[in-house]
Amino acid sequence: MKLFFYRWLALGLALATGFLGFQTWELRRRVADLRDTVALLEQERRELARQAATPVVEKPEQRAELRQQIEQQTSALRGLPFRGPVTYKMISRSELRDVLIRQVREQYTEEEARAYGRCFEALGVIPPGTDLMALFIRLYDEQVGAFYIPQERALYTFQDMSWSAGMDRMILAHELTHALQDQHYDLTKFPLHVKDNDDLALATSALLEGDATVLMTQFYARSAAEGG
Repeated sequence: MKLFFYRWLALGLALATGFLGFQTWELRRRVADLRDTVALLEQERRELARQAATPVVEKPEQRAELRQQIEQQTSALRGLPFRGPVTYKMISRSELRDVLIRQVREQYTEEEARAYGRCFEALGVIPPGTDLMALFIRLYDEQVGAFYIPQERALYTFQDMSWSAGMDRMILAHELTHALQDQHYDLTKFPLHVKDNDDLALATSALLEGDATVLMTQFYARSAAEGG
């Protein structure tokens, strides 16, 4: 009886030891993953600090060559060729507001904008009396890096962006993914702005933005691995 008990005890100890060993291995793996993530974030922080301290001035021919490289890398990562040249429109930061106002007015009437505003006020999202469209434009004005407009088949960038800077390259890769989507699937046919089904519009936007965000992450990971 004692022998039977000791055998089960030994088996239990072996299983417990194995489980603890697996847990230890899993913990070490997670720590290693976190260290890699921290290293990538630190590299990004240094890159942003470097860009802020030493803005890069590129000649037009340099910009064109670097942009072509980013197009090729984006196409390879996405697995889709560009079917034609991408139309670029370079604007200043001060010109962005006019473009945003035009886009908002094309998508929403004044009455629709007021209706959305009343809805958000009722939900407590914004204070009463807030001009929702003005708020929307101000937020975009502060945060947007570049953007693609399917109706124009055009990719808007800013004059102060540098295609040799890591963050700007990553942003361009994201927007070039939208250009690829448009060339292959025609984004104007997607229900991005349907007014009677917000869930459909949100799901469609999530699909397209998710695609571009995954590629942007892959682009960043490859650039970091290559030291670029």
